[in-house]
Amino acid sequence: MLVEVEGGCEWTYREVEEYSNRIAHLLLARGFVRGDVVAMDMANSVEFVCVQLGLAKIGVIAALVNHRLRGQALAHSLFVAGCKACICDSDLRQEILKAREEMGLPHLLVFVAGAVLSGDEEKVPYLYDLDQECAGRDCSPVPRYVTEQVRHDDDFTYMYTSGTTGMPKAAHSDHARYIMTSHVAGHKIGLG
Repeated sequence: MLVEVEGGCEWTYREVEEYSNRIAHLLLARGFVRGDVVAMDMANSVEFVCVQLGLAKIGVIAALVNHRLRGQALAHSLFVAGCKACICDSDLRQEILKAREEMGLPHLLVFVAGAVLSGDEEKVPYLYDLDQECAGRDCSPVPRYVTEQVRHDDDFTYMYTSGTTGMPKAAHSDHARYIMTSHVAGHKIGLG
């Protein structure tokens, strides 16, 4: 079965599963554990879904940063969530690096999706090409001892407001709500 997205790109369910497993294994290898927070500064795409699934598999909370945020609002969103890393689209990497500097978060890992880093960027500390980091990673399911630690009442995501009336604020959503919403939506479109 295929997952079709705008622009004619198609992914099989297996490709989505394997990519999300690579994300999970990458973060596990980097020492991420249940309850850590990773910002996602990405536009809607299949990769977005895969990254979010990969984080959820190991209990890492996805801070869904509005990809239109810039400057102080972006830096605030990364800081208040206690993000240990950010996964961003290639066109947003400079904004993330500025926000990282502004908030004094020099050790915030930044993984750039969909771009090869230039020679100068390869020297920037804690900046990585996500595709390169995932290449060759294990795509098998996450070990059971890891997934069994994730609880239904654990935070799944922080979804940020746009910040039009002040700084962006995060609404929390747990794993149980995500599973219930996915089940209902899948049933409505004939998947379940």
